[in-house]
Amino acid sequence: MIEPIRISARQVLYMLILVRTVPVLTLNPSIGAGAAQDAWLTELFAIGIQLIMAYFMFKLAYRFPKKSLYSYCEFILGRYLSKLINLGYVIFFISVSATLLNELAQLMVIAFLPETPIIVFIGMAIIATTYAARSGFEVIARLSELLFPLVMAIYLLGVVTSVMDVDLDLIKPVLAQPPEVLAKASFVSAAGFMYVAAIAVIFPNITNQKGMRRLAFLGLLLIGIINSLITILVIGTFGPAQAKAISFTGLNLYRYVSIAGIIERLEPLVMVIGVGTIYLKISIFLYCAVVGIAHVFGLKNYRPLVLPLGTIIAGASIIMFPSFAVLTDWLAAGWVVQNYIFELGIFLLLLLVALVRNVPDTRRGFHDE
Repeated sequence: MIEPIRISARQVLYMLILVRTVPVLTLNPSIGAGAAQDAWLTELFAIGIQLIMAYFMFKLAYRFPKKSLYSYCEFILGRYLSKLINLGYVIFFISVSATLLNELAQLMVIAFLPETPIIVFIGMAIIATTYAARSGFEVIARLSELLFPLVMAIYLLGVVTSVMDVDLDLIKPVLAQPPEVLAKASFVSAAGFMYVAAIAVIFPNITNQKGMRRLAFLGLLLIGIINSLITILVIGTFGPAQAKAISFTGLNLYRYVSIAGIIERLEPLVMVIGVGTIYLKISIFLYCAVVGIAHVFGLKNYRPLVLPLGTIIAGASIIMFPSFAVLTDWLAAGWVVQNYIFELGIFLLLLLVALVRNVPDTRRGFHDE
């Protein structure tokens, strides 16, 4: 099922940057993966891994530019096997949504309102995200346009006001960690790029498809630089040991911001962009999940599915992650494996099957270069 909507490559780029940069302000995976003072380097190394993930997705997308992920999966694998893969992607999107929902709720409870039951934040988020997903992807894309300049302004403010407090000796010696530790941390960080499959779902709706790959690659380079810079600020302010022990590193960084002794403790601003961006991400993946269900079962309208699936995601978020420790363990292990299977492994498999079976492409004069 492909909705008759049109979104621009610029809007997709905004969503890509928001999806990958803001998590560094909350849970920074590279610091927790043992890279210590070299965590900022792993954010740069992760760029190469993310480019590979995006490359295989775009190879398929440009081969079938008028088909979504669900459609060309059926075109390549056949009717029955594709249903299994497509249902796998639906479960993947549900799992990602449940993870993000719990991360948001834990952020609010631990950092701001510890006396409030976590179900309150989960319920509020589901109401907002189901409304956005039901309204259509164009609404979600416009939300990214609203959030993007605000997020970039907050980043710039944090960098300008924190840079004088950074002790560069805390990030030395450079490359002190063994190569296997840096490699593991890089793969963990790159696993956060869970937007590949979402782009594949909405690709037929992008107006200027030919320039999308170039924009995405430039966006990934920018993301790596931003994440690396924020990680340097965090480690240079707290030190590698304390940064690893802090639950929400970037958030705590903004607590030390002081502008002429007048404007201080800017973490509420980080909370606003963090909440808004996680709402955006959950809306994206909820939309992709309901569209997938509609495609698999041949439904003409996905909207009646949004609220029931949102309720399922809320329940899954509570059941899967009964505590913050369970969430962090999942992000360090199961999350990584899951994301590489659905963001890289299956795309590579589909491309190989298409080449081996000589599945004809549907571009009809369309060129991606």
